[in-house]
Amino acid sequence: MNRLFDSLIQYPIIAEVNTLDEFNKALDSHCQNIFLMTGNVFNLRQLSNKAHNSGKNIYIYLDAIDGYSKDSWGLEFISKNIEIDGIITSKPVLMEQSKEMGIFTLGRFSIYNEYKLDYTIDKIKQTRPHCAIILPGVLPKLIEKVARETKTPVISSGFLDSRETIIESLESGAIGITTVHFLNPEIY
Repeated sequence: MNRLFDSLIQYPIIAEVNTLDEFNKALDSHCQNIFLMTGNVFNLRQLSNKAHNSGKNIYIYLDAIDGYSKDSWGLEFISKNIEIDGIITSKPVLMEQSKEMGIFTLGRFSIYNEYKLDYTIDKIKQTRPHCAIILPGVLPKLIEKVARETKTPVISSGFLDSRETIIESLESGAIGITTVHFLNPEIY
C-alpha cells in the first residue's frame, strides 16, 4: 500500500520539518520519512524531488502549503503534478477526498480536552484515514485509546523530545513518532 508502515518498522522516528534548513538536515538524517510542514506553490515540487533523490518518503501537510487552495482543486493539482507519498491534513473533507483520489492519507488531530478526544475518535471512524497523527504525543493513554477504538495506525506527535517519551509513546501503541528533535542523538 505505502512505504510508510514498512519504513517505520525499521526506524520509527519521522522528521517533522518546519523550515527549509530543517528539511535539508532531514535529508542527511537517519529518518526515512519526512513530514513537510512548510512549503509553497513555488518550491513544493523541488522539495519533493530532493527528498526522493535522497531516498526519503515525503508527506506534505496540505493545510500549511502556501499558494494552494485548501480544497479538492488544490488537492487534485498536487496529486497530479507533484510526486508525493501522501498528504497530511486536519480537514475531514480533505481526508475523504484524498482517499477517494487514491492518495495515502494521514489525518492530523489535536486533542486538548475530553470533547476533542471523542470528536477525534468519531472523525477517524468516519473518514478512515490510512493513519492518524495524534497531538500531543506525550499522552500515552490517549494514543492507546485512539488506536484501540479506531483500529487505525497511530503516529504520535508533539513534545516528543527525549528517548523516554518516544519509548513510552511507542509502547502505548503508536507505530511511529514525528518530532522536530529528529537530529538529537539522545533520542535514538
